[in-house]
Amino acid sequence: MNKFERGSEWRKWDLHVHTKGTNKNDNFSSSGFDSFCVTLFKKALEKDITAIGITDYFGIDNYKKVKQFVSNIDSSGDFNTQEKNNIKDIVLLPNVELRILPATDSGGLINIHCIFNPDETFLSQIENDFFNSLEDSGGNKMNRTGFIALGKSSDSSLDDDGACKKGIEGFHLEPSKLIKLFKDKLSLKENTLIAVSNSKNDGASALQKHYTLFENETGSLDSVRSNIYKLSDAIFSGNPNDRYFFLGEKNGCNEQLVTSKCGSLKPCIHGSDAHCEDKLFNPDENRFCWIKADLTFDGLKQILCEPKDRVKIQANKPEEKSGYHVIKSIEITDEICNQKILLNPNLNTIIGGRSTGKSTLLQLIAHRVNPNIPDIMSFITDIPQDSIKIIWQDNEENKDRDIEFFPQNHMHKIASDKEKKNKLIQDIVEEKDDENLIKNYEKFCNNNKSTLQTNLDDLFKLQADIDELTENLKEKGDESGLKKEIENLQSKIKNSHQDDSFSEDELKQYEDLNQEIIKLEQKQNKLEKDKNEITGLKEEDLFDSSYAYKFNQLSELNSKDVQKIFEAVKQQATKQWQDKLSVKLKEIDRLIEKSTEDIQDKKECDVFRNGNKHLEQNKQYKELNDRLSIENKKLTEIISLQSQIDKVSAQKSKLFEQTIQNHIAYVQKIDALIQEFALVHDDIEIRIEKIYRHDKCKELLKDFINLQSHDRQKFVNNWGSAYEGDIKSKCEEFLQQALEKKLS
Repeated sequence: MNKFERGSEWRKWDLHVHTKGTNKNDNFSSSGFDSFCVTLFKKALEKDITAIGITDYFGIDNYKKVKQFVSNIDSSGDFNTQEKNNIKDIVLLPNVELRILPATDSGGLINIHCIFNPDETFLSQIENDFFNSLEDSGGNKMNRTGFIALGKSSDSSLDDDGACKKGIEGFHLEPSKLIKLFKDKLSLKENTLIAVSNSKNDGASALQKHYTLFENETGSLDSVRSNIYKLSDAIFSGNPNDRYFFLGEKNGCNEQLVTSKCGSLKPCIHGSDAHCEDKLFNPDENRFCWIKADLTFDGLKQILCEPKDRVKIQANKPEEKSGYHVIKSIEITDEICNQKILLNPNLNTIIGGRSTGKSTLLQLIAHRVNPNIPDIMSFITDIPQDSIKIIWQDNEENKDRDIEFFPQNHMHKIASDKEKKNKLIQDIVEEKDDENLIKNYEKFCNNNKSTLQTNLDDLFKLQADIDELTENLKEKGDESGLKKEIENLQSKIKNSHQDDSFSEDELKQYEDLNQEIIKLEQKQNKLEKDKNEITGLKEEDLFDSSYAYKFNQLSELNSKDVQKIFEAVKQQATKQWQDKLSVKLKEIDRLIEKSTEDIQDKKECDVFRNGNKHLEQNKQYKELNDRLSIENKKLTEIISLQSQIDKVSAQKSKLFEQTIQNHIAYVQKIDALIQEFALVHDDIEIRIEKIYRHDKCKELLKDFINLQSHDRQKFVNNWGSAYEGDIKSKCEEFLQQALEKKLS
């Protein structure tokens, strides 16, 4: 029976764990080795660790002790039955840490980890094949005898245990000897996963950087260092930049460069590098090592074939899905079949020859989850529902949940049907829309369409106002002609004054006073007009009544609250608006009243009365003066009309540009979506294509444009290609012609 019936799953591996009695930096406080093992496995169960690399310098004795503890676990009183079974399922791997002579220009040490196949037959051979086959530059072998000899060469007074410890402290290997050993003994290499780890101090942080050795150092040791990395299978590092570099994904780096320097792309693995109980399965920054493989040495070696996809360094489980999205198992209880099938949370493949039940199994699952799914064979629907049980990851059974069922030949039908194929691709694209980009785009389209409609209505209203004002301006006459006429009348008035009883000075005072009265009357007319306009504004609704419809997009959690906020703001703003307009109207009334008083005062003064009396006696003067008043009034009205035209034209120009930009925003949003939804996997590329629907646009234009003239027909026929070539200028041209009524 296959022990791993669900196939490869993401599991937490800690491949760098020292034990009590480790040969260097033993900071464990447990009273004995068994006591340490209890702590080790309690923490492993707590952290859900499924594989442990029992690590020591230059030996596997402590690995053997941990294995012995597990073999006697049934007699332990420190764990319950379930915990004991779980501990037995934890994979233990011997990890031997070696220290290599300086392989960086700065003198930093590179540590090599040899993670061995835990197969008993293989491990029985490595004493001779590995430990007794390596020696330092002084000829001391990498075993207890060699360590004692090295230690006593430094201090002959030491006993064997002290000398062994001293020897381990100073033992280093030359890179060439390790490289030669694995080159000569292929069986040893096949059963060893070699991981390189640079460290300035034993037990140093696992966040040391490997990639800087290649980026910042180019000295004489480059060749040696390169050979060490070529020998290695993996990198011991939790630094994200190391992962990017050794996968060929770092800026300024590519797969070819990494392969040339290191021999191949390398997976990055990580561990807690525990030298005390508190560090057990507690890696720096919670950078746990997740490996997607069976819990075997061969499973571990799969990361060498897929260094990017099989191992992740992160806090949480990769690719974790919600329990209600994952089917954990299927149980079939029937006279013909009685079986429980475990499923992987990721991809599952059903393999079998023709007519072996592959499609039947899929239809059974689909029909049990949702009996209303179409394309189910009739013999499937006849099978009693209670004979099939679907267990979800959240331990719910037989829930009616949303699934997608593709019956046999379904994909072939889609591939041969353009409409269905596009629908499938659209669904895939929308599935990728984690940030609601499509929903936001659709919302933008609705809002932008509403804005455009409002802008266009306002544009044509402004154009109508300009046309009306321009027509009124024409009726008033020509400004330059009026000014000449006024100058002519003023000259005639001056020449017509021949009455010595009314002096030149008195006439000048009268004319100045009359001009003041004219200006006051013009101001009063403007105030009266503004008063009427403001009174009308006061009666109008300040808020767009349709704005409240936007709240329908909100959930029941917030819609009522937002509606209340809006109503409160609306009520407050409306009251404030009307109150301030009322104040303004009172102010205008005071100005009108004062203007009336000022006009009356000026008309009742002696200068004005004598002037009027003189005018009544001088008919020619009076006639000329009346004509002058009329022409001055016309000039004032022309200047006012021109000012209004300029003001409205400025509003129109601003709104015109804003409307064009609103239209261009559609294209900009689509271009942004194209970038966001570019999907590339291996040699398959799915992308959004921007399509200008020329034919539909042409038909719409025909409905709205008078096509009696040849120029308009040509305009419509050429619109599509011209628009696509220069959207901004063509939109400006079209809108301007529409405003000038050249298309109707």
